[in-house]
Amino acid sequence: MLFQVISTMESTDHFKIFITDLAKGEESARAIEHIGIIVRNWCRKNKLELKWIVSGNRILENDELYYKMYLKALATIRKGGIKTYSDYKRLVLTLAEEMLTKGFEEFNTLLINKNNLSWKLAEEQLKVYALKWYKTRNISTDLDIHDLHWSAMHVLFEKLFQKKLSFRNSYELKSYYFRILENKMKEQFRKNKKEQLMSHKIPELSYETQDSGKDERLEVVKQEIKKLADNEQFIIREYFFCERKLTDIAKKLNISPENCRVIKHRAMKRLMEKIPGRTKLYSSYQFSNHETQAPSD
Repeated sequence: MLFQVISTMESTDHFKIFITDLAKGEESARAIEHIGIIVRNWCRKNKLELKWIVSGNRILENDELYYKMYLKALATIRKGGIKTYSDYKRLVLTLAEEMLTKGFEEFNTLLINKNNLSWKLAEEQLKVYALKWYKTRNISTDLDIHDLHWSAMHVLFEKLFQKKLSFRNSYELKSYYFRILENKMKEQFRKNKKEQLMSHKIPELSYETQDSGKDERLEVVKQEIKKLADNEQFIIREYFFCERKLTDIAKKLNISPENCRVIKHRAMKRLMEKIPGRTKLYSSYQFSNHETQAPSD
């Protein structure tokens, strides 16, 4: 249907008949339909919202917007200023840009003035986009997109209410919202990662021994491990005490296996430097034995 309408309109003979009938006040339904096609395609290409258009403090439905554009286009057509389909399409796009810019300015004003309907429309549409964005990016399910969305909306509301922002069109508003959303997502991801690392306590090192020197070194080990960075503690625990592969640990931390090896080596070097009798200790706790037995990465 879309292809047929456009193809018919682009035909020179058909367009001449159409424009003549239009000037007489006929073919209005067909003209409005075609204006809608042109405007929707243009908005899709420029990532603009047709739902966020206001006139006289009232949000316009799409059909009402197309009708207003038709009336303006008709006035120009009757003056004889449209000769070709290219002229007609250019006229429609010029009207679309003018009316959408002005309509969004009024919509933006309603947002600043805390108009409930305007905020409801904006929030609902942004939430739809956020869910699509969330799915396409394959973000960790540990992050709640609904919470992130509301956090981003809160920031947007505060900024607009304080008049610290000014958007020329709906694309700028959406771009700003998604910058906030991405920042919130990164903050939450870092927070979750931190909590995950902190929740993994290093198991108590215990074994039966008559060697008081080993007991002393054991206490030193426990204290020195606590001084390591969170990711270093996590790797030491997972590798030596849970006997997990470095590749698996790297996946949990969202880092490369090579980076994981470097962190483990750095942590072990730091521990060995701080612990008395470190050579004997290394053997006593079977760190070297674990390292040999752990599946190669």
